[in-house]
Amino acid sequence: QKLPESEIQRVFAKYVDETDYATAITQKRVYILDYADLEILQRNPGQIDGGRKQYVTTPIVVLFLQADGILRPIAIQLYQDVGPDNPIYTPNDGNLWLAAKTFAQVADGNHHILITHATRIHYVMEAIIMASRRQLYKSHPLCVLLNPHLRHTLNVNHQHIFLRDRKGRPGRYGELFAGDYDATTQCMANGMTSFDFGASAFPNDIASREVDNPDLFYPYRDDGMLLWNAIQHFTTEYIDVCYQSDGDVAEDCEIQAWAHDIGAQDRGRIPGFPARFASRQELAETIGHVIFLCTAFHSCIHFNQYKYPGFVPNMPHSAYAPPPVGKGAEMDADGLLKLQPAFRAAYSQTWTYFQTNFTVNRIGQYPLRQFDPAARDVIERFRKQLQEIEGRIDQRNSSRPVPYDRMNPRIIPNGVTV
Repeated sequence: QKLPESEIQRVFAKYVDETDYATAITQKRVYILDYADLEILQRNPGQIDGGRKQYVTTPIVVLFLQADGILRPIAIQLYQDVGPDNPIYTPNDGNLWLAAKTFAQVADGNHHILITHATRIHYVMEAIIMASRRQLYKSHPLCVLLNPHLRHTLNVNHQHIFLRDRKGRPGRYGELFAGDYDATTQCMANGMTSFDFGASAFPNDIASREVDNPDLFYPYRDDGMLLWNAIQHFTTEYIDVCYQSDGDVAEDCEIQAWAHDIGAQDRGRIPGFPARFASRQELAETIGHVIFLCTAFHSCIHFNQYKYPGFVPNMPHSAYAPPPVGKGAEMDADGLLKLQPAFRAAYSQTWTYFQTNFTVNRIGQYPLRQFDPAARDVIERFRKQLQEIEGRIDQRNSSRPVPYDRMNPRIIPNGVTV
């Protein structure tokens, strides 16, 4: 067992007054963050600025859902293996607790950028874009629908700010993360092979992570369902305009080749993508999922970057001193400062300000002249629904303890542009 339950119970009894551990488990008020996926980075640390070593751990974080709906961290274990040198740090541990939280933030930042953002958005979309260009003729109704969502992404993916350039030099942004170059790319590859397209559908993801508890303050979930349902309704209407029957879908050789090109092991290699489409509903749900991925989901993952790691001490992309070893370790203010990057790396990290402060388009923007009249009507209804969602989210934000704007269609781009 990576995190002894008896230890969690002791921590819970000491720091939680609202309820007992057993009741909290029943009510889904205990959450666990597990960063085991980062082990390859931990084992293969990077170096920057003339050999300064970078550090990351594979923490397990215990969070408690308070009565106000906010999650509060109550315990952090820095590594996966239980042992005397790998204790559970708690808020009672002073500067050691602050150090443990720093390493939890380092891990979260690496997972966020390398796996969730770069791999499961940018590179998943790259496979979809390449298949679309190869298999769908430019006048195919699916190509016409998807084109506005697929612009700019390949150019962004191939800028040398992240991976190596043609001279083999790591990107200035990519080198900020905690593993060496080979470990970083392998971590991303692992993120792709463990990804499942069907399981990543928004309602499935919410359910699998058990964040469907209505007592949890989670605007991402609540606003996201508005967008998910609207997009799914839109793509269902659009596909019904384009195909008169399920047989028409099954007989569309371009669509079937597109599906194969994305999911096949010798082609796009996106796990869980349908091998072929047998019905209008299946096609509509898949297209809706793709559009949600490159609009609403990317908006939430990308545009919040500056808010969190933009203030570097909140979420440095690497730690620059070893983590504490045991409860007897010394950790003063200078020790906490040593975990932070030097000026050049910190300055490079704030580059996210420029990444996250512009958009080139907006969800729902389609060149109507390229669609037939029935499809135009579908698009117009979708746009009106997006406007209604804007109003609903504005109303929700007026009474929320913390406003959340990332799922508001007003500021969601139409594709993965940055």
